[in-house]
Amino acid sequence: MRHSALLLIFGLSSVLGAVDPAMPDKHRALFQEHCVNCHGPKTQKGKFRVDDLPMSISNVETAERWQKVLNAMNSGDMPPEDETQPTSAAKADFLDDLANVMVAARRTLGDQKGLITMRRLNRREYRNTLRELLGVEINVAELPPDGGSGAFDTVGSNLFMSANQIEQYQALGREALEEAFAWQTSASVTKKLHYEGETTTPKVRDFVKYQIDARDRAQKWAKAVEEAAAEPENREIVAKIREEVKNSESRFRREWARIPGAPNPRAFGFDKKGENDADLANDSLGAAWLKYHEHYTQMPDVDRGAYLGVQTRHPAELNVNYIELLVPFDWPVGDYIVRVRAAAVKGAPPERRFLDFGIHARTGKVLNTFEISGTMEHPQTIEIPLTLTRGHLTHENRSLFFREKGSWDTNEEGNRKRAEAVKRNGIGPELMLWVDWIEVERVPNATKPVPPGFAALQLPLDDKSPAPEAAELRAALQRFAAEAFRGTAPPTDYVDRLMRLYDVRRKAGDKP
Repeated sequence: MRHSALLLIFGLSSVLGAVDPAMPDKHRALFQEHCVNCHGPKTQKGKFRVDDLPMSISNVETAERWQKVLNAMNSGDMPPEDETQPTSAAKADFLDDLANVMVAARRTLGDQKGLITMRRLNRREYRNTLRELLGVEINVAELPPDGGSGAFDTVGSNLFMSANQIEQYQALGREALEEAFAWQTSASVTKKLHYEGETTTPKVRDFVKYQIDARDRAQKWAKAVEEAAAEPENREIVAKIREEVKNSESRFRREWARIPGAPNPRAFGFDKKGENDADLANDSLGAAWLKYHEHYTQMPDVDRGAYLGVQTRHPAELNVNYIELLVPFDWPVGDYIVRVRAAAVKGAPPERRFLDFGIHARTGKVLNTFEISGTMEHPQTIEIPLTLTRGHLTHENRSLFFREKGSWDTNEEGNRKRAEAVKRNGIGPELMLWVDWIEVERVPNATKPVPPGFAALQLPLDDKSPAPEAAELRAALQRFAAEAFRGTAPPTDYVDRLMRLYDVRRKAGDKP
């Protein structure tokens, strides 16, 4: 049933006994003279034609077409600048009549003469209906806005439905069904991931060794370049280069290839893969944040956990700013518990005792912030509920992170705090928060009540079960539709259409 025709379809009632608003016949001449050549029976630019557009507006589809005409002419897009234009008086008269007719049409299409207006569900109602029926939360922000009559969002005249809007509702209905099937078929699945904080420590130690070695190699290369530059026969080219680079030593070394006898930085192990290898050597000369990295490795508890510092290098090189965990892509949707065991070091000031938790440290957002009261002797364990849906499909929204609050909110703020700390202690921001371990566990929901929509189906939900017989399927669709329509039995022809749609999708290759 994963791809069957379980869609919520909402209809519109017709207006009975009302006089339909209509454009005066005099405006047909404007259409004929300025519009039909490009939007008529032979040519339909933009897939839009006006020769068959009724002057009387009796339904939403016609109203939507006239609204497009109004928008195009109001904006000046139609007729195009290179076509013959109607006189200003004729255009003003046309737009004035059309604007008044559209106001009347909106009122008439919503006015049911004392009867309850058959209207689309608004965003709030549709979201709540999907949640109650299928047990899932769907983002309904793509649906049209609900306002228009004061503060009320259930006024029928504001909630008529166009063909495009029907497609939006159907798309969200399908999304809700896919989400709900994913939840139901994985209800009993358990998963658990455990990460030890000290996993970071060997990486920092290895990077410290690399920085020291790279600095030594860069110094030898720079000395060799200086020696080549000092040769008498290179005096003229060296003077020219120094003038060009305004005596910047790093920029001077970038021009090593123009200095006869200067060695290639690649011979010293610096290969920037197609770029100027001197850039890598120059960077290694500075050994950026080496003192801070060495300080990290000398902290007392690095062999049983990880300290949370600031950003010092690109995270692909080294990351001591945050701990990031990727939830495996084969883990299903569901409710999860994220646990972290953390502590604040002795003497940590109150403002440095807050831990942020979020999704994707570099581009995402913080979901929760916790005050850390645990000590190094007695760390505290925090449990965080987390829901993963079918929307969490990419690396960016499956990567969970922990970092100290305010340690790197923006590059500007982070750089400022680093500079202040270096001025204060010669090393960098003090390490105040420590993480022992992190766990991510999926909580099975097999004991939760089955949502009414699925309970009504009474069919196996997995792809391995055989396709239901026609009678069994028809009964399931009838029960589901009755549940969706709040106890009202669906018309026979409605269920017939669902059965035909199911057959079409099965013939197209969809699973039962």
